[in-house]
Amino acid sequence: MDTPKAEEASGGRCTTRRAAREAREQGIAPPSASLETPIYRPFALVALVVTLGLATPIGAIALYRLFAPAGPVPMIWPRLHAHLQIFGFAGVLIMGVAHHLILRFGHRPIRRPASAPWILALAILGLGARVAATMAGGATASGLWIASGLAETLAFGVFAAWVTARVRATEPRFTSDWLMVTGAWWFAVALAVETMALAAAAAAGADPAAVTPGPGLYAMGLYGGVFGWVLGVAKRAVPMFLSGRKVGRLGGAVLTGLNGGVFLALLAEIWPPASRHAQTLHALGDLAVAIAFVVGAVAVGAWQRQPRRAISLLMDRTETRFFRLAFACAGLAVVGLSVGAALTLAGAPPHGLLADATRHLLSVGFLIGMICAMGFRFVPVIEGVRIAVPRARVVAFWALALAVLLRTAEMGADYLHGGFLRAAALSGFLAWVALLAWGLAVGLTMIRGAALRRR
Repeated sequence: MDTPKAEEASGGRCTTRRAAREAREQGIAPPSASLETPIYRPFALVALVVTLGLATPIGAIALYRLFAPAGPVPMIWPRLHAHLQIFGFAGVLIMGVAHHLILRFGHRPIRRPASAPWILALAILGLGARVAATMAGGATASGLWIASGLAETLAFGVFAAWVTARVRATEPRFTSDWLMVTGAWWFAVALAVETMALAAAAAAGADPAAVTPGPGLYAMGLYGGVFGWVLGVAKRAVPMFLSGRKVGRLGGAVLTGLNGGVFLALLAEIWPPASRHAQTLHALGDLAVAIAFVVGAVAVGAWQRQPRRAISLLMDRTETRFFRLAFACAGLAVVGLSVGAALTLAGAPPHGLLADATRHLLSVGFLIGMICAMGFRFVPVIEGVRIAVPRARVVAFWALALAVLLRTAEMGADYLHGGFLRAAALSGFLAWVALLAWGLAVGLTMIRGAALRRR
């Protein structure tokens, strides 16, 4: 059943949330004994270090060099950037907040599971080994590549097993909750497949760093893993961002479309990338993902107008703006995916800039927008304090919006003027600014929460 009636009426819970929020905004600290254990905190700190210190600056500098143009880009940079953002930033952050969200969805007490420290340690080991492998050489680098894949696969595998057990025990349970289960397993499967490819390359005497991941790997990690999780949580938590919304609607359609798109991308790996069969399957996969986003957005009412007076739980408007911006980017990406798929099926695959702009509408606009919305909303709730540096939300919003605008405008280089590429070259730095502002506010809020618990 997609929409159990027990969850449709949540007036009492909303009243409690509203009162708690008002108390936080007034600086009234709750008793430290009533605060939940901040299980997510070490995961969030690792994710912040990865994205702010490595993944985002690598991507921003690489983009600037490509589009400015301003020098060559090392071949390993795009691969390292993509892996760190998908698995090191989004993946690790998801593993942290999942320990709160899934237990909250099931109305269960927040307790640190015995597996949490092991999951975090394995993730850190895997990410550290991967970064070290890019700087090492010879047999040492090969060993580090394989060790990285094994450690991360184990981390996400243990996490996926925990998520599966907890969702199965959740009552009431929505069909959309299985997006979180399949998302967790897609992370683990993607890393396992990559590890086998790295091991095969090392066994053949080749350099594992030269193994180029196919589109299927990123489809598993980004579409299945990250977007599966984000849409699953959005469908559960939408009343925290938009008023008058019901949770869990049309979960089966989103689950089928998103996972169907990933399966089609994997099936396309059987043929050479330039073959007609592979291109057709990728196009059909893009259409399936586009349908999943449309159904998800309609289900949560993300594109539906809302009266200005109806601000959910008396929250700051900025949180809702991030939610709206994320789904606006998703809507534009749906258009891009559909146009690209239609051209491919018609035998005229589109220029790479359309695919690049569409991909970044999802991986930057939608993903970072949702991470900002959820971080600004959930972290104060977990920590029991008001958000630190409130103006950082405004900086993050406009930096992200401008980054998305400039990156999407790169398509103008195909039809108008090459100068659009030079403008797009700055978009990576703007995304970095957005994440820096988000990280500053969230990090200081965590420090406030830690100080509150020491009282």
